[in-house]
Amino acid sequence: MRFLSSLLAVSGLLATLVAAHPDASFYEAYHRSHGLQRRAGKTCHRRVKSSSPAAAASYAAAATSSSNAGKKSSKTAAAGSASSTAPSTASAGEGLMLFSDSACGASGATDATSDAGGPNGAQAWLNCGLSKSKPDAGWTPPKISLSQIKTLTLEEALAKGSIYEPCRDYVKLFEKYGEQHGVPPILLAAFAMQESTCNPNARGDNGGAYGLMQITEDKCGDAPAAGCADPEYNIKTATAYFAKVLEEHNNNLLLALGTYNGWYDGLTYSGAVAAKNTGCCNCQQNLDYMQQMLNGWVLGLDGHSLGTIKNLDVCN
Repeated sequence: MRFLSSLLAVSGLLATLVAAHPDASFYEAYHRSHGLQRRAGKTCHRRVKSSSPAAAASYAAAATSSSNAGKKSSKTAAAGSASSTAPSTASAGEGLMLFSDSACGASGATDATSDAGGPNGAQAWLNCGLSKSKPDAGWTPPKISLSQIKTLTLEEALAKGSIYEPCRDYVKLFEKYGEQHGVPPILLAAFAMQESTCNPNARGDNGGAYGLMQITEDKCGDAPAAGCADPEYNIKTATAYFAKVLEEHNNNLLLALGTYNGWYDGLTYSGAVAAKNTGCCNCQQNLDYMQQMLNGWVLGLDGHSLGTIKNLDVCN
């Protein structure tokens, strides 16, 4: 009789867990019910290029399933109802639905991209702490990793439309060096689109930044005869630099992205726009950068059209 009572109690617990989390395995249901989360095995999660049409179809089906699951929670996430101290329940690569940072609160992620946000968080959240109304307050970037953000593969982005067409000639280089350093090729192509629109002859920062990835001359000590702008050297050097910065920042993606573009922890609005009055208006920090990269380019959308701050518009 005692054994039977114990068995009935265990059965009741299992039923309760499954009812509370019908989309989860028992392991996941148990962890969710206790406020726990599974740890990702790798820091830099990469979506591997499909080697066959069947594999591509399988990946697409999985992506659709993930997107539909995310839609159920977008209203709650956008409303900011998640606790600022609760762990994230978003799975790797699904975007930041339900994600909450202890300092910046709920991500405000939405299913669709708009000027003000998207699957990888609201712009105000990505820019946490930066404020025109509080120009001396500092940026306190939420802690997110590469494995959490939603992206397309570079192949999917190319198939989606003409946005990435300027990068087509460099796909194999993005794949080669992305694989070497654990960086998704779509993110490398996103840098190239953001920085130069994938133009290998682009020169920025008053001539001090070169090529597709706009690397600066101090990183070109071992450049080939063709110089810093040589496409393969440019992509190789930029990828190695970003991977190094990501590691130095304990895999905090926002800090690493910011460092690549001249941002830093504590950057203020007044500091970011100070160059506007120095004769080098375009030397300002682009305060729409995080929105453009994470809710634009990596999702196969034109990042340059996104953002709510537009502090560089006065330069044109």
